[in-house]
Amino acid sequence: MPSITKQLPDGVIVLPPGEGRFYPCGPMQSAFREHHALQCGFCTPGFLVTLASADPAEWPDEQAVRELISGHLCRCTGYQQIVHAVLDAWGRTGEQPPSSAPVS
Repeated sequence: MPSITKQLPDGVIVLPPGEGRFYPCGPMQSAFREHHALQCGFCTPGFLVTLASADPAEWPDEQAVRELISGHLCRCTGYQQIVHAVLDAWGRTGEQPPSSAPVS
C-alpha cells in the first residue's frame, strides 16, 4: 500500500502550528497509563469517553465505578486496573482494598 505522502500532490503534508505534536495526557489518561489499565487499546476510547462524561460524585466507590463501566468489554486487563485508575484519577486511592470481583 502506498504511503499517504505519495498520494498527495507534491508529497507534502502541512500542519498548522502546534498540530502533530504530543500533548500531555489528562488525569484519567495518565492514571490509565500508570495503572496499566490499557493494553491493546481497543476498548480504551469507550472507557475514556464514558468516564469523561461521568460526574465522579455520582460514582463514589469501587462498586459504583464497576457499575459505571459495566457496559464496556475489555478482554485484556480484567477490569481491576481500570477501576484502580478511575479511583486514582478521581482522588480516591486507598479507599477500599483491591477486589477481584468481576464487573457485573
